[in-house]
Amino acid sequence: MAEAVAKVEGKIRSIRDKYLARRLYEMGVLPGKNIQLVRQSPMGRCVYVKSGTTLMALRKEEWEQIEIIPA
Repeated sequence: MAEAVAKVEGKIRSIRDKYLARRLYEMGVLPGKNIQLVRQSPMGRCVYVKSGTTLMALRKEEWEQIEIIPA
């Protein structure tokens, strides 16, 4: 059974991994934009996030590379 996920929402401060940053920048996910954790996969390996109108799945390790300023 999936565990409850704490609500994570805020503005992107930075993206530590430069390759991930490039991929996200190309999709319009930039520092200063709002980002929200929508849900986590049942096995906990993947998270679903929303930034603006973009909804995407990220590996948990990728999500941990995004620094967020809490809302």
